[in-house]
Amino acid sequence: MSAEAPDRTWLKVPLLAVGLGLLAGALEGMAIASTIRLQLSWVEAFLLMLCTLVAGALVAVGAGIPAGIMTQLGWTKRAASHRQALGLGIVGFVLAAWYFWPMGWGLVQQQRLAGGLAGFAVPIGFFGTVMFNARHWLRKVEIGWEPRVGWLPISLGVALLLAVADASWLVRAIGETEGGALADDKNVLIVTIDTLRRDHVSAYGEPEAVPTPNFDAFADQGVLYTDAVTPLPETGPSHASLFTSLHPSTHGVISNGHTLHPGFTTIAERLATEGYATAAFVSSFAVDSRTGLDQGFQIYDDDFMPSVHGVSEIRLVGLLQRVIMRFGDPLRFPFLLERAADTTNGRAIPWLQERGDRPFFCWVHYFEPHAPYEIHADATSDGEPPPTIDHRWILAHEQGFEYTPEVIEQLRALYGHEVSWVDQRLGDLLAALDAAGHAEDTLVIVTADHGEMLGEHDYHFNHHSIYDEAVRIPLAIRAPGLRAGLHEVDAQVRVMDIPPTVLDYLRLDPMEPTEGRELLGYAEKVRHASLPTTLVGRKTGALDRGALLGFRTGRPHEQEGRPLKYIWDLDEQREQLFDLVGDPDELNDIAAEHPDLVVQARGVVTPDADRLKLEPMQVDRATEQGLRALGYMD
Repeated sequence: MSAEAPDRTWLKVPLLAVGLGLLAGALEGMAIASTIRLQLSWVEAFLLMLCTLVAGALVAVGAGIPAGIMTQLGWTKRAASHRQALGLGIVGFVLAAWYFWPMGWGLVQQQRLAGGLAGFAVPIGFFGTVMFNARHWLRKVEIGWEPRVGWLPISLGVALLLAVADASWLVRAIGETEGGALADDKNVLIVTIDTLRRDHVSAYGEPEAVPTPNFDAFADQGVLYTDAVTPLPETGPSHASLFTSLHPSTHGVISNGHTLHPGFTTIAERLATEGYATAAFVSSFAVDSRTGLDQGFQIYDDDFMPSVHGVSEIRLVGLLQRVIMRFGDPLRFPFLLERAADTTNGRAIPWLQERGDRPFFCWVHYFEPHAPYEIHADATSDGEPPPTIDHRWILAHEQGFEYTPEVIEQLRALYGHEVSWVDQRLGDLLAALDAAGHAEDTLVIVTADHGEMLGEHDYHFNHHSIYDEAVRIPLAIRAPGLRAGLHEVDAQVRVMDIPPTVLDYLRLDPMEPTEGRELLGYAEKVRHASLPTTLVGRKTGALDRGALLGFRTGRPHEQEGRPLKYIWDLDEQREQLFDLVGDPDELNDIAAEHPDLVVQARGVVTPDADRLKLEPMQVDRATEQGLRALGYMD
């Protein structure tokens, strides 16, 4: 028997390690069930828990193979049971390190040194515990004891029982909906359509528009704001302003990859404290939970994996994703960066339909028509088939790529195609909301985070710059019970005005601090003046190279004057001034003719220049690759 032991150790260690991995996976499932913020059915939750078992087993086998070979070759004079127990102890150490060392490193980064060191030390205890118990068990088997049930069936049975318990716990915890809000309080739905240019929405009647019948019909039921802007045309910063009611120079999120500090209060947090059920269903890596935009949301669905919902929460899967992002081409794996609007609807609509009497606050984010522009078989644009140009290939080879007039025309058509398609998905969502009986009890706001440059001013298919094509956005609000008034509002408004609008409509105290104003007063003719805003942007994929500051006044109310746009290029120290009525395309710089206005505008934006930290962004390499694939970094 002793002669055969060396030949079996290399195989038996990874085989027995499967049991350890199953139990480790069940414990990881327990941790996931206590922290996950996805709306899952019990079947989906159980499938997720099964995936954690498989992932744990894979990690254990991956550790068990070298451990078995090492103990077989290095301890030839030991009994087989001793070698196998030592190998299993090594596997226990690796499994514990797999889960506890990242936790320890996180504590060290938070300057909680004692907790971090404890996390690093935990695997030592697992090594001793596993090796001692395995040696006792294996030694008994070696001398002739035959257990009625082997280690693998026992570990599998226990792991499955824990998986059932974890799934039940997850569904029950997510399904808890008790709160202090009153049943007759209004609901709130905010829909943001990423990178949607105002002039491509047919409700605004612009020559560039494509048919958007669902947005148009929605605007007809409420109020259309014709001059809405974002202070910074980038996804993360604009959404941070939308939820905090603060300018980017105040909340500090001035580029994708930055994280909203938890010290800032979001509208979701405010409504959660009021007892609202809160949920977000997002479609882009640029607004996933790492951005801090998840603050206040009980459900935050940012899992884009096309398989088992929530599988990216598993540590092994998350690591594989980061490896692909770090060393591969994220554009070849779109599910790492985004998901389609119909998939997001597939998650958001059931949640909306399952709401009971408890008021809700829901945010739905669509990534279309953000680059790369895609072809959708069920979309139509003026009855014309979409162009076949491959935008993903262009983005992957953009350095040195020549945007010829023909390419620009095709990409503009493809962008319009995506606008039409996402408008259909908006219609699906609004129809489902109304079918669920929420048409008369829900404040609905549909807007965008920024626009897109489609070749204007030599900016090709990104949202760099602070020209109006990038900063003007569509905005429409449907507010049940709104007093009769204006259907269209021409005053300039900003994304940071949305939280005060929501809270005022719900008759709740305003946010503190806030830099926004409520917007329904314009429709009710009790508010008139435009809301000026300073602007922040960039000329390139790096904010520290080519930063732009600006100021947009909006249309003065019942007084002589004209809406002006000021742009200050910090690197070139170039200042521009545009009359947005006489020159809406911003082609005629009148700065030299009005030096006094330039001085005034410079004085307005200088405090922003002092507050902004225009430094190279520090993110991990995987995040950097994802942002670069989306066009946010050079």
